[in-house]
Amino acid sequence: MSYKKLVLETIKDCIGLRARDVKLGHGSFLTMGFGNDIEYSMTIRGKSEIIIRPEWYLWIQSDNWEIHLSETGVDVLCSSRDKRTEISEKISWLEGKTLQKVSLPPSISDTKFIFGNFESLMVYSPEWYQETDSPDWILFTPQKKVLCVQNGLSWIEDE
Repeated sequence: MSYKKLVLETIKDCIGLRARDVKLGHGSFLTMGFGNDIEYSMTIRGKSEIIIRPEWYLWIQSDNWEIHLSETGVDVLCSSRDKRTEISEKISWLEGKTLQKVSLPPSISDTKFIFGNFESLMVYSPEWYQETDSPDWILFTPQKKVLCVQNGLSWIEDE
């Protein structure tokens, strides 16, 4: 299955859900959930644990993302290059927004998550980042699969 087809097929059931628990993580990592909470058991350090997380959990690992307030991309609310304090305040804008579409522009390393009225979260994969082993973004699914996207490649792993 092609990169684009795998991404769009995997994420299609997330479309129409509202973003929740939008958080700034380590550095400029950005996380958010979609859907209801699910519970499952997982072995951590040899001990069985009950984990609760949203059905869909998006983790942006790329150090290069922007939140745009218009279709043209001119109105940038904030970006990964801003100060942490500014990012923390402004990412709450995504809270409760409905994911309308995921677009993979001609540059296959970029992904555009479109919310509401053309507002979007754009994830870029800069050339220097393409030389690392880190995915640009990861999506944990309700089926306990993980979609990893990096450098125009995508693959599915078990959680």
